[in-house]
Amino acid sequence: YQRRVHGGNRFDVLVLSDLVFNHVSHHALLTSCLKTLSDSGTAYVSFTHHRPHKKEADMMFFKTAQSEFGFVVSHLESKLMKPMFENDPGDVVDRATVHLYLLTRS
Repeated sequence: YQRRVHGGNRFDVLVLSDLVFNHVSHHALLTSCLKTLSDSGTAYVSFTHHRPHKKEADMMFFKTAQSEFGFVVSHLESKLMKPMFENDPGDVVDRATVHLYLLTRS
C-alpha cells in the first residue's frame, strides 16, 4: 500500500527478504528504507544465515538500523525450516532457521 506523503511516495509496508547477507549494502538498504517508509510504516525483514560464520555481520544490519538510522528493531519470530542447500558448510540449524524482524520509525 502506497500513499503520497509530503509530495513524494512513501510506503506503509516494506518487505526485505533475504538481503542482510549482503553486508556491504546495509547502509544503502537502510537509506532506502528511511526514504521510502511512511512515518507510521513498518518494514518486515526476513533472512537466514546462509554463511553461519558471518552471523555477526548479518546481525550488524539491525544494530546499524537502530544506532545510525533511528529504527526500532523487534524480533518477531524464528522458525526452523529445511536448509536451502543441504551440502553447504556450516551449522545446519543456523542455515535452516528463518528469522523475521520488524523495523519501525521511533
